[in-house]
Order: sequence, then C-alpha cells, then structure tokens
Amino acid sequence: MSTSEPAAPVQVIAVHDISPSLRRVTLRAPDGRAPSPISPAAHCHLFFPEARETAVDFETRLNTRSGPPGRVFTYRRIHTDGSFDVDFVRHAGEGPAARWLRRARPGTVIGHRGPGRGKLDPSAVGEGGLFILADMTALPAALSLLENAPRRRDVQAIISVRHSHDDVALPASVRSSVWLIAERPGALIGALRTRTLPAKITLFAACEAAEMRMLRRYALDELGLDRSQVVTSGYWKRGLTAEQVDRAKRKPDWLGDLVG
Repeated sequence: MSTSEPAAPVQVIAVHDISPSLRRVTLRAPDGRAPSPISPAAHCHLFFPEARETAVDFETRLNTRSGPPGRVFTYRRIHTDGSFDVDFVRHAGEGPAARWLRRARPGTVIGHRGPGRGKLDPSAVGEGGLFILADMTALPAALSLLENAPRRRDVQAIISVRHSHDDVALPASVRSSVWLIAERPGALIGALRTRTLPAKITLFAACEAAEMRMLRRYALDELGLDRSQVVTSGYWKRGLTAEQVDRAKRKPDWLGDLVG
C-alpha cells in the first residue's frame, strides 16, 4: 500500500516501552501484508479512532472527508511476518495520537496508509559524508539513515533526548556514531556551532520547527553549504498542539517542512 492508496485498518500486535520517552507499537494488517519498504526513513500516515468508536464505525469513516485525524510517522522496522514497528514519543498531551497511545493494547485498531518515500536517500550521500541533527520525534528517521548509510561514508549524528536513559533506544551498531545531548530549546543549534564540518557534507536536520529553521539558516549562511546539501524537516512547533500545527502549515509564514 502506498500513500496514494486508501487508508486501511491495521491491528496492534504488541506495545512496549523501549526507553523512558519512547513507546513502540507493533502493527499488522488483517491479511498480513507488509508495507513495501521503498526507501530508508520511509513514512506512513496513521489515523486514530475515538475512544469508544467501534471498529466497524471507524473503518466506515476512515477514508471520508470528515474521517479520523491522522499524523505522519516514520517506520522504525518492517518485519518479514508482515508486522511493522512505529515508535511514539510519550507525553501527557491531549492530541489524538497521545490519547490513542495511552489506551493502545493488543487488538486495538488504527488506520494506516503507506509507505511514503523518506526525504533523504543515504546511498546518494557524497564523499563529505552525512551529519544528522534530530530530536526524539525524529529519532526513527535518524536511526534509519544511520543504519542504511554506505559504510564507505562517514556518518555522524547529534540527537537531543529527554531522559538520560533514552540511550537504550539506540542499536549497538550505531552508538559509536551518535552523540546524545539534553533536550532544551536551542540545544541542537548550539551543538552544531561547536562542530567543524567538511565542505561537501550532507546535513539532515529534523526537530522542532523554529530550531529547524535556525539550523537551516546556519548551514546555508554560516557554513556556506549549498541548498542541495541541506535536508530539513519541522516535525512539531513549540507552543502549538498537533491540530494547531496542521492549521499553521496552511499559512505562508509557516516555519516547518522547508526541504532541500
């Protein structure tokens, strides 16, 4: 199923916390058909039912104009048995994803559409290597890029985390390439300013929208990188709910999702 096809219901197979800040949900379609991975850091749309909505009612309105709210997530892993993992950042918010996550159990139904292509193909990274800056919301994308980058290229990442024990979410294979810093406003841009990067580096930054814009401006104006070397994405915006972000993105002064 691609992002151009209708959404379809999938079922929760397992739920477990992989770090103090991250909860992994394993999902599978009723027919066991797995999403076809089309690129590293591929994404999907997930659509969230109301708390007391029946599976039949949810499926009926899934692809209607007034259908359930949806959010974009990066696949963490797609398994050979047809299941796939999505990692959620845990928080006390009242958006549809946060509410659904708190009640998700094996057997819970959710809507799924995907996959969509990732924003950066790590196999195309040039001789200058790849430098990744990400917060917890973009950790699945960052890890996918780290795991799939060519071994002949230098790949490093700075990731801001909410808890000192969030490092348990990092696979052993990438730990030597990752520096963890405490999450706070301006942490990623502060860390970037301490680094000397090769002129031909590819920079991938995904985080809060205002900080993402600062990272992009610094990369273009101070580091002198070409626009083709900089891939950025604003995953959220401080002070706004997910619904407010959806509305803000329709405005011309929105600070998020400036790509390439």
